Amino acid sequence: GDDTAQITPAEFVNKMLEDKKDNINVILGTCTGVETEQGSERGSRKIVGVKYTPREEEGEEQMIPADAVIVSAGPWSCAAED
Repeated sequence: GDDTAQITPAEFVNKMLEDKKDNINVILGTCTGVETEQGSERGSRKIVGVKYTPREEEGEEQMIPADAVIVSAGPWSCAAED
């Protein structure tokens, strides 16, 4: 209809980044895992960072400190638990 619109995911993300470019830092790379440490309860783990390999540089894995992580891999999100 006349009141609908379509946009590709890349267009949406690029527009959002453009709008907030002064407030965020974008790091492009491949996530290789999460870093955890012992949680406050016995047997629990707490996320302390995200491990990744940068897209621009070849080589060493790096870590971004984090106290929360959002997995947005669509239908593959459950596989991220492994």
